[in-house]
Parts: sequence; C-alpha cells; structure tokens
Amino acid sequence: YGSVDETSVRTEEGWRKPKLGSWYTTDEPPLDEPPEEWEPRAKEISYYGDILEAEEFSRLMYLTGLRRGADQAKELIFVADGASWIWKWVKEHFPRAIQIVDWYHAAERIWGVAHAIYGEGSDLASLWAEKRLTALWKGSVAEVLDAIEPHADHRDKDDPARKAVVYFRNNRLRMRYPEFRKAGYQIGSGTIESGCKRIIGARLKQAGMTWTTEGARQVIKARAMFFSEEWDDFCEQRRLSRRTYRRAA
Repeated sequence: YGSVDETSVRTEEGWRKPKLGSWYTTDEPPLDEPPEEWEPRAKEISYYGDILEAEEFSRLMYLTGLRRGADQAKELIFVADGASWIWKWVKEHFPRAIQIVDWYHAAERIWGVAHAIYGEGSDLASLWAEKRLTALWKGSVAEVLDAIEPHADHRDKDDPARKAVVYFRNNRLRMRYPEFRKAGYQIGSGTIESGCKRIIGARLKQAGMTWTTEGARQVIKARAMFFSEEWDDFCEQRRLSRRTYRRAA
C-alpha cells in the first residue's frame, strides 16, 4: 500500500503544509472469514516526510517507493483523500495501482452537505446523511450525486454541496467500496493519518510552537526515519562515513 497526506505547522514564514507519505503491507484475512468483513491491519510501515511543494515531494516519495519495491509489487493499492495532486502523481508513476478514496473523507463530505442543508445536530441532517452513506457503502455514487445536486449552488464556489458534487464526480471510480471490500482491501487512510499525528503533530504542533522552516523539515525527516525503524541504520551509516573520511584525510 501507499498513502500520502498533508497537515500544517506554524513557522516563522507563516503556516506551512508538511507532507507525509507511507508505504506498508497488511495482514491477510483468515480463511474462514469473508474478506469484506475483515479489517486489514497495516504492518511493515515506512514513512517519508518533508516540507516541499507537491511536485518535488512526489518525486522523492516515488524514490522511497522504489526502495520499498512498490514498482515490483504484485498488487499495489493507494488509499488517500481526494486531493488532485496525489492522484495525478499516482497516475504518472504507478499507473497500474488500484486507487481508493479514503472512506472517512468521503463520509465527511456527505455530513458537510447534510449540515449545510439542515443544520448541524439536526435529526433531519442525520437521517439525510445516513441514507446517503448507505448508498455510498453499497457503491451507488450516482444515488449520492442525485441527492446532493439539487442543493448545489453552482454560482458559489465555496458552497459545500457544489464542492461535494465535484468531489464525488471526480472520484467515483475510486469509490467502488463493495468491490474493494470484497477484495479485502483497506478503504480507510488511518495509517497515514495516524502517522501525521505521531510524526508531525505530536512534536511540532504543541502549544505556542513556532519553527524555522528548515528546523521543522529536519525534525520531520528525523522522526519519519525513527518511526520507520531506520534510525539505527542511519546512525551507523553516518559513523562509517566519518571513519572513511578520517582515514582518507
């Protein structure tokens, strides 16, 4: 599996958006349990993080994928939110990969429209959203779109319903959830979201913190290496390179 997400960190230059990528595998469902009822758990997780523009980060993330053998994988699945730059990168570098929009991001879009129509906390909002979520779970993106479209104000680019219509239209092929569940695939991006919290949020987003951009970059890269269980190898390589340099001198 591959997954990418971004968060935010306050720096002296203003708010920046660090990006984090992960590669991982999942365990297999038991033979006596239907794949669609199995919740795959991530394992062998490695991370790469940095504060870079999408194009440069994508290039470096691609190289980490080659190191993990993603290009040689029998089956490669990407799970991410609906950010267009992520899917553009996947299509360019891993055209055979199966693309899945994170279920929870899709569900959040439905709830956002329900709250915009009926008000947050409304019983009508809950009833409307649950019906659409059931349709989406069954793979009927068309039914979800039919329910949202009448509420969309296409003159207002910030209208939640309008944005949801675009989102579901652009990602409908990545929302074949019954098919994905039947294959035993992970349909949630919890692995990368948890990584963002542990690697970036827990260290760089504490109360009152303001970082230099370069300082934040170095901390993110170091913590990504640590949580990928690559820190000891990195330190050993540094020791070896220093010995080689001293001998040469």
